[in-house]
Amino acid sequence: MDKNKKPGIKIDSIILAEISFKRSPKIPDSPTFDFRIDTKSLISDDKKTLQETVSVAVESSPDKSISASCVMVGQFTCECDETNMTLDEFSKANAPAIIYPFCREALASVSVQSGMPPIILPVVNFQLIANRSKETTENNK
Repeated sequence: MDKNKKPGIKIDSIILAEISFKRSPKIPDSPTFDFRIDTKSLISDDKKTLQETVSVAVESSPDKSISASCVMVGQFTCECDETNMTLDEFSKANAPAIIYPFCREALASVSVQSGMPPIILPVVNFQLIANRSKETTENNK
């Protein structure tokens, strides 16, 4: 891969596939949250399209008076004449990093609509996560 070139992959769409939000009538003044992120990649047989799913679940701790989840799906396509990165490589860090801010916005928006301060999810370094996953895989060989 030439680091001076673009990856040669375009975004076709990012859609909100599912959102859930629940809160108790009484919530703490300054709730703290535990959150979980899951990603799933589905690459077509011809290796030209990627469907990346990012799921985020949030729950207030320790009282669990607030819970929310969001699933966003991104569709990406190789630009065959400009491909510089495989969809598999792209799915490890780039695709989740593109989709995750949409999850952050959706959860912040729905929490404000419930009459509480916005749930602000932390920034996530997907490249670091991908690198650690790669190191773990290589060490287990």
